Amino acid sequence: MLHSLSFAAEGFETENLVLYQPDAVLKERLPSVNPLGDYFKKIEAECKGSLAKETQASRLVVVVAVKPGKQSKVWFIPSATKDPKLAELQKKLEMLPAIDVYGGPFAFAICGKIAGGNPAAKAEDEGGPPIPQEWKDAVKDSKEGIRVPEGFLAKVWPDPPGWTAPADKRPKAPTEFVTQVLEPLGGKIQKPKDWHYHEGHRKSTYMWTLSVEDSEKGPYVTGVRIQAFVGVKEATGKTAKEFILDFIKSKKDNAAVRVVSTCDEKDQGIFSRMCLEIEEGPNHILYSLFWGNEADIAVVSIAGTSEELWHIYAPTFDKMNKFELMDMKRFEEKKEK
Repeated sequence: MLHSLSFAAEGFETENLVLYQPDAVLKERLPSVNPLGDYFKKIEAECKGSLAKETQASRLVVVVAVKPGKQSKVWFIPSATKDPKLAELQKKLEMLPAIDVYGGPFAFAICGKIAGGNPAAKAEDEGGPPIPQEWKDAVKDSKEGIRVPEGFLAKVWPDPPGWTAPADKRPKAPTEFVTQVLEPLGGKIQKPKDWHYHEGHRKSTYMWTLSVEDSEKGPYVTGVRIQAFVGVKEATGKTAKEFILDFIKSKKDNAAVRVVSTCDEKDQGIFSRMCLEIEEGPNHILYSLFWGNEADIAVVSIAGTSEELWHIYAPTFDKMNKFELMDMKRFEEKKEK
């Protein structure tokens, strides 16, 4: 005789993640989405560990707020006030190292289910962002509209008297630029006023480095490096275009590289250009790649920084990528002489 076996679902499972604030606010307050992903995984792991043996089907929303200075606070829907297990989990979650945020609070909610969830139960605040009961109670006497989540947090989790947010130590985008001549070819590039500039040329290769950190003292994090290769065919057996296309292919084929965007070949007169934007390890890089339409020259411009700083420096890189490699008038005058 055959018997059918059924197993009751156990534990916590995430259904979706809710961000309370629009993208424009998140970009200002979060230096990068990567730390948020790691923080979310730690919270989820703690929830799964603490609720692993729970067999009563229900819904659970974990609401997390983080303030500058790595301060964090957690609420649940339904509330933890009458549930000792949730109260204990709340303490554990608030002890996890929080992420850095700047300029104001950041909040998100992990919507999940326990033991498979209760399909008959409707989610609270259906159609809107999850609002914990403690938040509602804190603003029940307010006669004005409440901004989510800032308005609620100001009431339910106010700053202590005299408390001052830590200074925002993130780098700022450059606002002042100077024209830097790329010697010995006489080209020009717009360089942020306070950035370092160094040249490193060999017989058939030219290199210019413009960076926040001094590249002569060690590796730099943020900057633009331009390399020009002359006589590519003789050195590699490839045309300059083949050299560039092979470089692009090698990046695309690299399993450790995530391609963000590309741009198609464009004739710019003396040169043709392609571009490739990637994430590789902790770095975010924009390659601008050129080859001579007649001359045997290949040019690789590498504009890069860490992933968390990319949104700060991307406009700077766009401005710098409009460089001129050489001053053609200078070479025409030499020919005439």
